[in-house]
Amino acid sequence: MVPHGRGIKVDIAGKQLFEGWFRNGKVEGRVRRIANDPAGGFIVQTGEFKNDLASGMCTVKWPSGQYFHGSIQNGKRNGFGFIRYKDGVSFMGIWKDDQREGYGEMAYPNGIKLKGNWVNHKKEGMFKVEQEDALRGQVKTNIVIYSNDERA
Repeated sequence: MVPHGRGIKVDIAGKQLFEGWFRNGKVEGRVRRIANDPAGGFIVQTGEFKNDLASGMCTVKWPSGQYFHGSIQNGKRNGFGFIRYKDGVSFMGIWKDDQREGYGEMAYPNGIKLKGNWVNHKKEGMFKVEQEDALRGQVKTNIVIYSNDERA
């Protein structure tokens, strides 16, 4: 029987469960997905799905405490999104194919914020560091060059 309408689908091979809407056997519409995390526990994803893939606004929570909320297309983070990693570092900005790409803001638990551009998931180009005193600089191959020519 092909699921159609509201229901639950268990994917034993993929170790995941889908609860929500189905169309001609495919996950479609507002869905909650619970999947086995290889590190232990379960990943819970809630949001829009199309043709069995997350596509639209979604929220993903990992058992480690990591959390993502934002746009996902064809199962990958694409567009604007916010992620808080398990170490407390957070990133808010643009994603492309699960990589930070374009303008974004990284915030660290110690209160420092880094605002600037990312290319292929790495900081690159002009950026601004905010703490008590704002610093401006540039990143080249993960080396920070401040406007006063100091390097870090």
